[in-house]
Amino acid sequence: MKSKLLGISMLTITCLYGMLAGVIILIVKLLGGEILFAITAGIIILFIQFLISPWLTDLSMRFFYKAKFDVELPEYLKAFLFDECKKYNMKNPRVGVIDDGGPNAFTYGRTKNDARIVITRGLYDLLTEDEVKAVVAHELGHVVHYDMLFMTAVQVVPLVLYAIYEVFARNNKSDKDSSKAAMIGWIAYILYIISQYILLWLSRTREYYADEFSVKTTKNPNSLASALVKVGFGLSLQGDNKKSTSKLGALGIFDSKTSKSLVVSTNNNQDDKSSILNAMKWEMWNPWAFFYQLQSTHPLISKRLIAISKYSKEFGQEPYIEFNLQKPESYVDDFLFEVFIKFLPTIIFIAGIALVIVSPTHTMTIIGGCGILFTLSLMALFNRTHRKGYQKSTVRDLLGEVKVSGVTSISCELEGEIIGKGNPGCIFSEDFIIKDETGIIFLDYNQPLWIINKIFALFKSEKYFNKIIKVKGWYRRSPVPYIEIYQYEVDGKVKKVFTYALAKVFYYILLALFIFILVTGIGVIWYSYFLCYNTFKKGRSYMDFAELKQKAKESLKGKWGTTLGVFILYGLATNLVSIIFSPKPGADPNTTLQFSTNIVSIVLTALFVLGYTTYFLKLSRNEEVEVNILWSKVNQFGRAFLATFLIGLVVGLGLILFIVPGIIFALMFSMTMKIMADDPEISAVDAMKKSAEMMKGHKGEYFTLCLSFIGWLILGIFTLFILYFWLMPYMETTMCNYYNKIKG
Repeated sequence: MKSKLLGISMLTITCLYGMLAGVIILIVKLLGGEILFAITAGIIILFIQFLISPWLTDLSMRFFYKAKFDVELPEYLKAFLFDECKKYNMKNPRVGVIDDGGPNAFTYGRTKNDARIVITRGLYDLLTEDEVKAVVAHELGHVVHYDMLFMTAVQVVPLVLYAIYEVFARNNKSDKDSSKAAMIGWIAYILYIISQYILLWLSRTREYYADEFSVKTTKNPNSLASALVKVGFGLSLQGDNKKSTSKLGALGIFDSKTSKSLVVSTNNNQDDKSSILNAMKWEMWNPWAFFYQLQSTHPLISKRLIAISKYSKEFGQEPYIEFNLQKPESYVDDFLFEVFIKFLPTIIFIAGIALVIVSPTHTMTIIGGCGILFTLSLMALFNRTHRKGYQKSTVRDLLGEVKVSGVTSISCELEGEIIGKGNPGCIFSEDFIIKDETGIIFLDYNQPLWIINKIFALFKSEKYFNKIIKVKGWYRRSPVPYIEIYQYEVDGKVKKVFTYALAKVFYYILLALFIFILVTGIGVIWYSYFLCYNTFKKGRSYMDFAELKQKAKESLKGKWGTTLGVFILYGLATNLVSIIFSPKPGADPNTTLQFSTNIVSIVLTALFVLGYTTYFLKLSRNEEVEVNILWSKVNQFGRAFLATFLIGLVVGLGLILFIVPGIIFALMFSMTMKIMADDPEISAVDAMKKSAEMMKGHKGEYFTLCLSFIGWLILGIFTLFILYFWLMPYMETTMCNYYNKIKG
């Protein structure tokens, strides 16, 4: 067994390092060898991490999981470890115990002589002595097979490949080297994905060999099988979508993503084979099970049970389980529909981006229409994962459901005892494990804010231990069977998790927002055609907004660095004082400080507004631009201040008078600063008059141009305003193009 596993491991390592060597040779051939120093440094860092990781994990176990090492073990376990370690000429591993009712077991370390095995109190509570020995023997199998060393060695390859991708996909070299680097980056990324799946396959293979080691060491395959059935739910951790393969996950009795696939009525009837078969159906029949196993460090428990049962006759036992149920239907149609529902929002999002690129003149309409479809698809997915109609259930009943997944839920009510945390012993775990008369299952406690969950985990969660709880929620499997909590009752008090309600409100707000964008976009298109008709009717040329925007993009090309510098400096200069001295919530806004702050903001705006406008006018005319243009007009502060004050006063009064007059005044005087930037001799009042004259017959057109950006402005809010760093310079350049056009 050991020589065969060694051969598989060495072949896998040879394959992976061959892939890495091929990428490195390609780099040297195309770009030279200087990058080798960075790769070498990265490998050295990984090696240092390998050396110190057991010590760091020890600290984590002690501080975050309250694990106690070198505690007195039961005599049967102490004797078993002593005999097996003596047989394999290795030191006794240090054993840590976590005081938590959730069952768990895993190993870590560098070599077999400095290994650690960590188990939880829940393992003793749920398992017989023979079953405990079988689980510990599985962990010893990892140690004897040097799994910790081999898995560390293979993990180097995907980590280095991903680092190469990160470096070369974001290079800033010349055009010739840039194309070569991009090619190398994407080759490295593809090989990174392939290497990840090879790593996961090797991890699953080593799990089968660790099971075989346990069986042949204890000569009791049924004990390991029954332990798998009993403990399966106890190792369900919260991270469903980890991108990397952790050492703890790879070397435990279960994978945190697949371990909870079997829990049956083992608390009262350990030989209930029909319940085991019932629980195996999902893994054996549902297509999602195969999909999830590909991304898991561990095989599905049903597969392991079947593999272990094959050894039973060799040791004089009846096979623990034989899966002989007939599949009533294919389940493929449900799977395909769920895949469609799951990825439909992504498809609509990508389609929306493509349409905006292809037809930028209809950006608002596209964002509104695709946004509505995107939101409706999210709502359809949300409603499927949060179905209505709660039915009283047991763990056994839930596990027997085949038509359930991460996309399709079952609304349920469950009553049982809280026996531990979802991540056993972890002080930051807000989730629970609940036990009813038929089994145990993971409870997902998830309030809208991360900080609320962590406060609950640190200060409140342990108060629920050993208490009876009634839970309403949604049972899902992805592949971990779990219940997302909606409402729970403890000690006669009913409490809710507000994520569901908040999500519903968010989706309705989002839908209303995109409807508004769509209606506005349609209105802009209609008004544009109306303007076009009137323009031709009056014998004037029609203003092409798409042309103005395209010219803005061309003007900004190659000048984004300088432009962003000007935009950021202007934003800081004109807004920083207001932000720093803004009144606290609840304070009186009509204070002397607030008034002074407003005056200072107007003064700072007046200092730089003409320079800022001049910069974008020059940019729109494809003239040379530099950052110092921003402060080149500070000597014209007087007229800039007067214009800023007068426009603000007139527009403000107009807004007070039913809003619409304010909008008209704003459009009327919108070209004032551009006129003053072009003509250093004109006065503020004359510039305002000239702007009003220039905008005659153009106010509606200019308003339509402004509205055409509203979709991007709203979308920018959802990016925490990061999009504005691109959008605001783009808008300003477009407005300058409009000014240039009507000026003639």
